[in-house]
Amino acid sequence: MSLKERIKLVHRLNYSKEEVIKHTANKAVAEMVEHMDKEAISNTFDRFAQQHPQCGYGLTGACCAFCSYGPCRVTEKTLYSVCGKDVDLIVAGNALRRLASGMAAHGAHAREVFIALKAAAEGSAPIPIKCPEKGVAVARALGIETEGKTIEAICGEIADIFIDDLQRSLPKRHETLHALAPKERAELWEKLGIIPISAYHECFEVNNLTSHGTDSDFESHMQAFLRTVLAYAITT
Repeated sequence: MSLKERIKLVHRLNYSKEEVIKHTANKAVAEMVEHMDKEAISNTFDRFAQQHPQCGYGLTGACCAFCSYGPCRVTEKTLYSVCGKDVDLIVAGNALRRLASGMAAHGAHAREVFIALKAAAEGSAPIPIKCPEKGVAVARALGIETEGKTIEAICGEIADIFIDDLQRSLPKRHETLHALAPKERAELWEKLGIIPISAYHECFEVNNLTSHGTDSDFESHMQAFLRTVLAYAITT
């Protein structure tokens, strides 16, 4: 597929404001966009339209700006970036860093929830623990013994597991993943080497792999992508 063909494909995937209003299944979205138009309030669709024409190389993911030598663009004539990346590695790296960025955003929210749960369990914050039956169900899924324990003690152990799976640096059994995933799936992920160490570690590793001169194999990038996806989906 040529560069022009790739650009056309990407453009077809971007919907105009009029198309969103017409086709959205959520009528509240259409009402809100129309209301913002009446009030002359700019929105995502207005600002998106103002960005056109967008950079063709950026649209296809064939542009790398990770280091100060860039931005580098890869074309049919210029096959490699300054550091030697080809188009496969650049596209994989861009996708990988965006995924890690999204995981960091969601992970920051998850961290606040876990810390709040820990504080509620310890009584250091005026937060009541509601739905104790849900806490017991989660604890049992995680393999936590609940017999004879208060809901505060149970939630404290839950918070410890969630926080550990979010932030540890050393390889260890990912308790949240094994509690939530079907056994055969977890076994397959283990076999493929894509069980994450933690959300923090995978985010750290993504930025390492995509840095200048670290990893020249796009398949290695995509394996990291799969580990990061699991950390994102299960931990955050």
